[in-house]
Amino acid sequence: NKAKVNEAIEQVERIKSDFLDTVSHELRTPLTIFRNVISNTLEQYNGRLAEKERSNLELADESIKRFSKIIADFVDLSQLEAGTVRLFPCEIDIKRMVEQVLSKFGKRIINRRIVIRSDIPAAIKARGDALRIRQITECLIDNAVKFVDDGGNIIIAATQVQNGFELAVTDDGPGISEEMIANVFNKFVQFTKQVGAGDHGTGVGLTIAKRFVELHGGKIWVESKPGRGSTFRFSIPNEIPQKAGTA
Repeated sequence: NKAKVNEAIEQVERIKSDFLDTVSHELRTPLTIFRNVISNTLEQYNGRLAEKERSNLELADESIKRFSKIIADFVDLSQLEAGTVRLFPCEIDIKRMVEQVLSKFGKRIINRRIVIRSDIPAAIKARGDALRIRQITECLIDNAVKFVDDGGNIIIAATQVQNGFELAVTDDGPGISEEMIANVFNKFVQFTKQVGAGDHGTGVGLTIAKRFVELHGGKIWVESKPGRGSTFRFSIPNEIPQKAGTA
């Protein structure tokens, strides 16, 4: 009957989630070791490394970071689909959180001459899972950096709204067609523009962001037209639904 089928599906999702957790743990340990070795080598021998050697080590480091992100994305997606994600609500300083996220993009935006402006009042506070809201914000900024042209502009803004907050990431990139907007939060949807080997995504980042927003009881959407840039927005209420499995 239907109840048994649903129970079997849930069991399969749990097994898949457990498998991915185990595999990801086994992969993350050696990846962390490799990153530490590369980081220590660059720090200790930077002045004595030939340009090609330094470049190769930096490329290896970026590749490891990208692989680690792919693993994390698929584990998150699996746990979200299995319904095993728990939220840990706390008070969040939105301005400080955005500044911390932006610090991760320094080299990428400098190399491509991208200008990012953060327009967030210090008074804006929020309540939610700090790790997940930071993850949502990083996804939207990363998406803008990927698809904006070299020398382009990105604006991050946040406002206090009734019973919560809203955050928007606006870019002056190529924009998104109406057809693509309808599918932009679906799994494995890829935009056509790709800039460099390090900027190719997995096609699940926006899907994960949407699931985390909805888990908070919030909404996420995009406003865009071809040739006129894009604005991705999400809003999070202060009260998280009980069904979200908060701790």
